[in-house]
Amino acid sequence: MQDVQDVRNAGDLFTQCRRRYGLLPEEVLGLLGVANAEELEAGGWFEALERVDARLTLPSGRILRPASGQADLREALEEAERKAWESLDEHRFAEFAHWAEVWAQLAKISGEKWTNPFGAVAAVGRKRRSR
Repeated sequence: MQDVQDVRNAGDLFTQCRRRYGLLPEEVLGLLGVANAEELEAGGWFEALERVDARLTLPSGRILRPASGQADLREALEEAERKAWESLDEHRFAEFAHWAEVWAQLAKISGEKWTNPFGAVAAVGRKRRSR
């Protein structure tokens, strides 16, 4: 198997992402927030692969594999939401923010439209800030 240090071009990046996560090139570009592969060259190919790894590795160390189906994704979303609310309940605000961001990234990866369970918290923040 190709070593991650050998990621020298878009083809290598897409091949690694396909092997590791079952992602199509369009999904990789979406995860990285770019429209096309040319936009990645400034940041480097190896760094792009590290960014994909970071987005698909849950804090527990578990690797989310989008190709494995919606059941895994739904389970990961539920876990992230539960841990976020538990953290907020225990006044661990930084941890709440972390799990809320994990939830947001998982929802983005899924490509589906999810209702953000933390929308009410954000609305309170906007209301308080506008005072």
